Amino acid sequence: MDRYRPNLVCILFILTVLTGCGSSHKSSPTGIKENLPEQIDGMVLVPAGKFIMGSPRGWGYPDEYPQRVVYVNAFYIDKYEVTNRQFKEFIDSTGYVTDAEKEGWGWVGKSIGDSIEWKKVEGACWKAPEGPGSDISDRMDCPVVQVSWNDALAYSHWKGKRLPTETEWEKAARGTEGRIWPWGNTWAPNRCNSREAGLFTPVSVGSYPEGSSPYGVMDMAGNVWEWCANRYGGANWPWPEDQAVRGGSCFSTEQHVRAANRDFNPPERRYNHLGFRCAKDP
Repeated sequence: MDRYRPNLVCILFILTVLTGCGSSHKSSPTGIKENLPEQIDGMVLVPAGKFIMGSPRGWGYPDEYPQRVVYVNAFYIDKYEVTNRQFKEFIDSTGYVTDAEKEGWGWVGKSIGDSIEWKKVEGACWKAPEGPGSDISDRMDCPVVQVSWNDALAYSHWKGKRLPTETEWEKAARGTEGRIWPWGNTWAPNRCNSREAGLFTPVSVGSYPEGSSPYGVMDMAGNVWEWCANRYGGANWPWPEDQAVRGGSCFSTEQHVRAANRDFNPPERRYNHLGFRCAKDP
């Protein structure tokens, strides 16, 4: 997989910028794991500081270029994706009606051979992700799906939180070292719920603890795509309302669950492989 192997010269140069040539501080995945940031109310604190964002030219995709060093203020991020159980509490408390319920349908994907077939399914919504005949009674700890960006934003506000920006999301996923996947630079299909796992459905959050990020955040590769706060495109993007999504899903291949990979959807769009997690300022 040469396309996804880091450009070591570029990575080493950027790491020098991050740490300083004469610094005595040594950062390692083990060190980060041994000193997990503070966790509050199911959220992990990502400390302020610089990190490597994006991909070097020549690997990854053009919308990840250029690879650069970015400073991010400290923030909290949910350790897990928002679950059906948590979203149901929001619905029961507020009476909120999702976009899928208002419009009466949702997009449902199904794996057929080497491709995914997508259909508009009447009745598909957060409590019936695949449409009539499906339910979430045995999936309460799975990530909520069939939720639009609008729905995710409403939930986050109800919780006194917000959606993470792409920059925050990527730092939480890869740490300061420019990792390709949350766990490191070597692909490991047993560390996330991607297409290679062969399940083609979201699983309970935290099912892949060995795939956690340097900060201990779970499921940032695969399981479900996650809405971000910011829009995807710049001034020349033809669909200015498109919102950024990150992380890939149970339908995504290894290159699409990389921490730097980007994608987009209109804010009202919903799928049976698209969910979210929340962030919060300290």
